[in-house]
Amino acid sequence: MNGIKGILFDFGGTLDTNGTHWGIMLQEAYREAGFSLEDKIFREIYVQGERQLAAQPVIATNDTFREVLQKKLAIELDYGVTHGFLSDNTDTRNRMALIAEKCYATARDHIDGIRPLLKKLHNDYRLALVSNFYGNLSAVLDDFDLKNCFDTVIESACVGIRKPSPAIFSLALDTLQLSPAEAIVVGDSYKNDIAPALSLGITPVWLKGRGWNDKDDLNSAPYIISDFHDLTTLLYHRT
Repeated sequence: MNGIKGILFDFGGTLDTNGTHWGIMLQEAYREAGFSLEDKIFREIYVQGERQLAAQPVIATNDTFREVLQKKLAIELDYGVTHGFLSDNTDTRNRMALIAEKCYATARDHIDGIRPLLKKLHNDYRLALVSNFYGNLSAVLDDFDLKNCFDTVIESACVGIRKPSPAIFSLALDTLQLSPAEAIVVGDSYKNDIAPALSLGITPVWLKGRGWNDKDDLNSAPYIISDFHDLTTLLYHRT
């Protein structure tokens, strides 16, 4: 990858889960907590939580990732109870609280594992974080000790642009003072990361883990990795 000066990273599903979609992470946590929900019902509950978080001022700017999970699961519980999918009792609420803690711990473990590589990359490249998030990404990065790993953070709730719009990636390039040919995009979503990068002429690196959309299996990218640490080989050892 000659001539690359900067890297544009996704956050959710990339840095915090090593390529596994959060829908899958949460569905597995639900099952481990003893909830038996059909895939269709879980997806409905999950999507409702995502929509409410994006559309309503639920998240405070100082909320950590743990608090995001707690609020998201509270929305999912309310929706599940209202529609008869979940029971409204102390046991259910306790199990939902355990899901939040488990998922937070999993995300922290993933981030602890990649932090040294991110710091190395930050020494050698200009780094941007480009994320559809809720206005509290600064607090999340601070909690995960990642704040000093990025030269700029482009967050959808703050800039008024959401992926998959290529404009949010163009904004990151402008902030880093890079041309498309001088950057790569690293993300887990073909729709939100890879396709917009290709449309701008940015080289995409697809962290292809367990996705939410089976149709993604039909897509491809110039570079596909299965583990975040594969970036080491791609950027430092590739001839």
